[in-house]
Amino acid sequence: MRDRLTQLAKRHPSFAFALEVINRYRKERIKLYLTRIAYLSFLSLFPLLLVFSAVLEIVFLRDPLLRQRAISTISTNFPFLTSYIKPETLKGSVVAISAGVLTATWSGLRVTTAVESGLRAAWQSEIQVGRSFLRRITRGAVLLVVLGAIFILSNIPASLASYIQTHNGALGTGFAILTGYFLDLALFVLVEWLLGPPDLGVRAHLPACIFTAGVWLALQRSGAFLMERVVSHATNTYGTFGVIIGFVVWLTIGSALVLGTAVVNSVLFDRNRTKEANSA
Repeated sequence: MRDRLTQLAKRHPSFAFALEVINRYRKERIKLYLTRIAYLSFLSLFPLLLVFSAVLEIVFLRDPLLRQRAISTISTNFPFLTSYIKPETLKGSVVAISAGVLTATWSGLRVTTAVESGLRAAWQSEIQVGRSFLRRITRGAVLLVVLGAIFILSNIPASLASYIQTHNGALGTGFAILTGYFLDLALFVLVEWLLGPPDLGVRAHLPACIFTAGVWLALQRSGAFLMERVVSHATNTYGTFGVIIGFVVWLTIGSALVLGTAVVNSVLFDRNRTKEANSA
């Protein structure tokens, strides 16, 4: 079997590349990091939702339209939470915000540390994750700000698309898809760059992110369709169970895309470096 795979790899460079990616994925035990990231992300969801609901109630108290747009943004990125984020259930208080921020910060730091460890393993980086508490807080805070900014910016194309769609449906849909793709591309590139090995530039993370952003955009649209057609018609008991399973699967897929992107980019980077060394 191994001899046959070796022969196929020699004949087909694309197959050799895929085989190298799979071998590195197994060698570095990426699956363990993937499971840990998905688990910690699921636990960090609840304090983030607490902060989100409290801030929406306080900031957008007099503007229900903006509040609904913010809810739509979360529902687009996490479609399995659509039935649980409703304007009439949002309650805001200083206590809720304080408790949510503290808990979300603690859990968010654990997620960013897990992602950082997974990316270092995917790149086979010998540089260890920094143990400085201040460094971890700073890097985690930067990532949370970046994610928040992308979530806020995603309201802009959605609003413009709805306006354009009233005049030209195809143009509005195309605009929403295109801007959504570039926002997802920026999201993946920034996560890979901020939490990946510090000695790599943005260009090293770009190749696989171009493909991953398209995959994530397709999953967002299919997830919203699945939520509307399947989960929303289920009973309360099975609907809640379906949402939990769906969200865990959603986080696992997202974690797999982040770490898988790093593995593909690392193999491409090593191949290019080998070619440069041989040609020199």
